[in-house]
Amino acid sequence: MTRTAVCCLWEGTDLPAYSAHQYDSHYVANLARGLGPDVELVCYVDGAPGPAFEDVADWRTFKYEHRGGWSRRLEPFAPENRPRGSERHVLLDLDTIIVGNCDWLWEWDKADVGCPLDPYFTGEICSTVISYNEAGAELVWDAYLASDMMELNFARGCYSEMVLLRTLQKQEKWPPLEEPKGQRLRSFKVDVPTKGWGDGCSLVFAHGNPKPHNLPDSHGLKAIWEG
Repeated sequence: MTRTAVCCLWEGTDLPAYSAHQYDSHYVANLARGLGPDVELVCYVDGAPGPAFEDVADWRTFKYEHRGGWSRRLEPFAPENRPRGSERHVLLDLDTIIVGNCDWLWEWDKADVGCPLDPYFTGEICSTVISYNEAGAELVWDAYLASDMMELNFARGCYSEMVLLRTLQKQEKWPPLEEPKGQRLRSFKVDVPTKGWGDGCSLVFAHGNPKPHNLPDSHGLKAIWEG
């Protein structure tokens, strides 16, 4: 069965320095390659999509006027983009490195929306991976459009979809994608130094710097990322 993953690529001029100008279409191609032929990757872009890599199923231009910051990552939750029926989509950060089987992210059904626990902050989720169904997408999109409590939605001076999702997670009592954390979804900085990326790990996420392209060529994850 074909599964849909989504990601977002934009210039990022309104983001903090550690996130702005870090990504290009090679990140999208590497993510598509890592996910494999059974996953259709849809990438939302601002302007020209860059080289049309054959592994990327679909390039779509951002349609909505977002609030800046990371709010563009909510475009896949809009009505015409969300999953239908029993389908789930998985939204991934571009700095994700696929190292193992990720099928369970589409099979997970404990809540309408699932996110991993943050590697740094106890009891908080992070938005590096989001597994969601149609009802979850509707809830998130409606909350985004209705939100005028901007103090809830800002982080480091930018609109943060992660802050909004944390608010909704507490409100809706979504369980995390995995608990204890750091088993199949591992942070490069927190989990990899002690656990590596074997033993059932599905993916590694950067969650800040360093990004995959900054890793030394001798690092094993660099070779996996570049394919």
